[in-house]
Amino acid sequence: MSAGFGEGTAIDLIRSFEPLRTQRETDFDSVWEEIARRVLPRYEFRGDRRRYATSQEDIFDATAATGLKRFGAAMESMLTPRSQLWHALAASDPKLENNDRVARYLEAVRDILFAARRSPAANFASQLHEAYLSLGAFGTGAVLVMPGEDGRSPVYRSIPLQELYVAENAAGRIDKVYRRYWQTARQMAQHFGEDALPDPIAKCLADKPEERFELLHIVRPNRDIDPGRRDWRSMTFESWHLTVQHPHVLRRSGFRTMPYAVSRYVTAPGEVYGRSPALEVLPDIKMADRMSRTIIDRANLAAEPPLLAVDDDLPVPVLIPNAVNPGWLNRDGSPKIRPLEPGSDFAVGLEMLDQRHRSINDAFLVTLFQILVDSPSMTATEAMLRSQEKGALLAPTMGRQQSELLAPIIEREIDILTAAEMLPDMPPELVEAGGAIEVEYLSPLARAQRMEQATGLVRTLEAIMPLAQHDPSILDNIDADKALRGLAGINGVDMDMMRPVEEVLERRRQQQEAMQMQQAAAMAPGLKAGAEAAATLSQMEGAA
Repeated sequence: MSAGFGEGTAIDLIRSFEPLRTQRETDFDSVWEEIARRVLPRYEFRGDRRRYATSQEDIFDATAATGLKRFGAAMESMLTPRSQLWHALAASDPKLENNDRVARYLEAVRDILFAARRSPAANFASQLHEAYLSLGAFGTGAVLVMPGEDGRSPVYRSIPLQELYVAENAAGRIDKVYRRYWQTARQMAQHFGEDALPDPIAKCLADKPEERFELLHIVRPNRDIDPGRRDWRSMTFESWHLTVQHPHVLRRSGFRTMPYAVSRYVTAPGEVYGRSPALEVLPDIKMADRMSRTIIDRANLAAEPPLLAVDDDLPVPVLIPNAVNPGWLNRDGSPKIRPLEPGSDFAVGLEMLDQRHRSINDAFLVTLFQILVDSPSMTATEAMLRSQEKGALLAPTMGRQQSELLAPIIEREIDILTAAEMLPDMPPELVEAGGAIEVEYLSPLARAQRMEQATGLVRTLEAIMPLAQHDPSILDNIDADKALRGLAGINGVDMDMMRPVEEVLERRRQQQEAMQMQQAAAMAPGLKAGAEAAATLSQMEGAA
């Protein structure tokens, strides 16, 4: 708790936050604010203010906002699909690769992880989706993983970028997180306890419980680790919660693993925060919005053009159905008023707007994910080639999410579940190897990246089949069973649908025995007749 930490400690912590705050607000906030206004209106980067739906009246073209939603859905479907096991666990020591006890243990741990994520209270899928949207819009997304109210299963929370301030270590990994957020006096009392509140906020709790206050949560490496202690002093990361208006430490604690998983889409040299697809095509987004507004104005002008009149003494014409406008015809029947034709060429404007739309959709990967949808009649080989191409194009950006977002989340989950004693006992073989495990990703993205292997195998088979017609023995070079299982894995076939190798071998043995029995039965009449003929001949020779 905050005992032993005075106001000076809180002030020093707040001062350590100011350089990160100044740098982010100077270099990024104005750009992020413009992106939010055009792509994700519910975000706000100015303190505790929130933008509401009325601001969407400024948006005349929703291509970018729609593209961002599709981007988030694509990221989820390729990295963490809700209906699939998108990763497995493996021992880092290759000597344990075929150890049955280790394999069963890692499979049990994997199942516990997925069960925890699918718990209704965990909020895993929805919060990770928010992080994907933040990546697409601003280039940086963050998820906080903490134990739930029961202290056992992990709970996930997407942290809005407006609350996040980060710093990297020498290796380029984010190891320091400052979260600037707001709570009411009542919420602070619920979260930290009334005794932890400074006097001004404690007074507000009685008079104005819903008044909001600015808070800081700081997580950074613990420079003074004391392994002999059993409290926060032995933790890898130190954690501080403090109030800003009335500098005061609310809570001092620590973490064995970083609770914030922060990932970037791509980064520029020297920059800590990521750059996003929306930033890449921000000029096109602004241009599309401006062009859409112009086209709307021109369409209104064409539908309700200004009128040219000969005489302004006549009454204003009534432009409603079945209205009668006396005096607006000459004696020869020609009108004294006619519309002004603006002469707008809508085709050119629409073509240019379509170009902007294609550029925006390309940046948000919409076009890439429509490859297979737009060509449903392609052959299996063509589909594999397209998937291979997709995997190659997605690997640099989405692969980064595996290392910066998913891997830290999995590490944090295992830490929480281990502390709650919810994982089975580690087998001694794995303990002797140091307990190191690795994550093997099985998501559609991982399969797309492996599609090159499947394509190479299929091409090889297509090439050797004409040769096999002349010399079938060349097919002996290919292990058909391994090839089948490899293709099934790459194409995402659940291995539970495949028979175990032992069962396959047993079935083949039984089939071989049955075939031998059939052959023996077929040969039995001939053997019997031959035996009878031999006996007859022997008798004739004896009689002679």
